[in-house]
Amino acid sequence: YELWSDVNGTRLYTTTSDPDLQIDAYFSGNSAYVILNNLYFEDKEIGVNLIDAGDNAVQSINMRHLYLQGGEVVLDDETLASDQTTVTISDEAAIILKYTFENPISPANQCDEVKYYADDYFREITAGQPEQFNINNVALGDTGAAVLRLGLGRAHGRSLQPIVTVNGATLPVPENFMGYDQKPRETFWGVIDVPVPYDVLQANNAVSVGFVDNGGHISSVTMRVFNFNEDSISSVGSESNKVETVYPNPAINFLNINSVKQIHRVRIFNTIGQERKIQRNMDRIDISSLAAGVYLLKIEFVGGGSSVVKFTKINR
Repeated sequence: YELWSDVNGTRLYTTTSDPDLQIDAYFSGNSAYVILNNLYFEDKEIGVNLIDAGDNAVQSINMRHLYLQGGEVVLDDETLASDQTTVTISDEAAIILKYTFENPISPANQCDEVKYYADDYFREITAGQPEQFNINNVALGDTGAAVLRLGLGRAHGRSLQPIVTVNGATLPVPENFMGYDQKPRETFWGVIDVPVPYDVLQANNAVSVGFVDNGGHISSVTMRVFNFNEDSISSVGSESNKVETVYPNPAINFLNINSVKQIHRVRIFNTIGQERKIQRNMDRIDISSLAAGVYLLKIEFVGGGSSVVKFTKINR
């Protein structure tokens, strides 16, 4: 209760590039709260430039850190120094960062999230025989993001890299999944999150999940769909659906984009949805004028469709 007692407000759209560093965020008035949860069995260093509110300057950052020390629960409560750029989160610990801004926070856009469930569940895994699921009646907008979540139960040593297709499109399955390998347990029982490109989605979606080896079960299939309004990029965190490579990341002066589609324009937003830069028909983006911090790159393609990638701008 002490850790969470000050948190209130409206939820912000968040993403993370590391499923073992979980993130959530809320804002109310001139305060924003970023919640971090460390699933690693070791300490991790995290940058505190998680929110860029444009010209709305940060006045202070308060940190509450809940962790175990010598078998005892410890709650630290401190205000960070004005020049502090990182914090260390202990193993299996939680941190809540409270950002106080000069003026009230006013996100420019909105994200609507809906979770959909497949029409069946608990399928036995047979090598080379993909299981078919349907996720129907999905409401879609002009742009957004989606994540397919697969519940799996398998003996240790069996593959946790399924072959996944949505509406015929084969999706890359991340090797880094939330949690650990569960080797101390008798079997693995967990979930694998698979990003789904938004332009692959339809109102009714055919999902195929297969493995190259026998054994275990697919316990459940769900999909979280995020619909952004026309300009919505209101977010804290990391990258979304990826149909291109953006590098380097972090970047100092320039971002390069290798895209499989022709780019119409590129727009850069801060983490509360304010547009900071727009550029047309370019695969090399000058970001030298941006302040250090976290941004979201919205890449809009010729003929429609878009992709969102998070990047970090740093100074030399």
